[in-house]
Parts: sequence; C-alpha cells; structure tokens
Amino acid sequence: MVAVASEGLEAIQLLQKGASFDLVVTDLDMPEMSGRALINQIRSANQDLGLIVLTGSSDSEKETLLLASGADDYLRKPVSPALFLARVAAALRRSIRKTA
Repeated sequence: MVAVASEGLEAIQLLQKGASFDLVVTDLDMPEMSGRALINQIRSANQDLGLIVLTGSSDSEKETLLLASGADDYLRKPVSPALFLARVAAALRRSIRKTA
C-alpha cells in the first residue's frame, strides 16, 4: 500500500489506522511535526518499519542525529531516481529481515 501524508501528524494518523506499511519516506522539515519527531514517534511504536529521510539539508550533524535516532537512511535532494530506488530497495530488505 502506498499513502501520501502532507506532514508528520498526518503520517502518524495513517500509521495508527492500522494499515500495513513497510517503509516511511519523510522530509526533515515539515509544518506540524519535524522529521526527527516523526522518526522518534514511529520508533517508539515500531522498530521494524523502514525509515528514510529525504531532505535538502546538507547539515552532517543532523544526518548523524537522525541516523542515531532510528532513521535507516538519509538522502540529500536532489537525488537521482536510480539512487532513490536503490536505497528504498535496501531499506525494504533490512525491514523484511527484521520481521523474519
């Protein structure tokens, strides 16, 4: 299933509705809830869900912090479609191994 949320709080609501997701791709900077807050909330409820941060930020400290907070990957925009798809595939493989 693929779903689109315009910001973090909406993403949390989608996840709480009980639909099954394998991966969340989030931006770092969003209106109601930051990408970091979203990751923290997701990780407190689900350790197996894949999480990729896709952002325009070039701040390596933020990257380190987000990876330490539970993000599986961090991609800087602009990102080539081929690289994005490869990273999504890798995150999904890790997610599947966690649940197996």
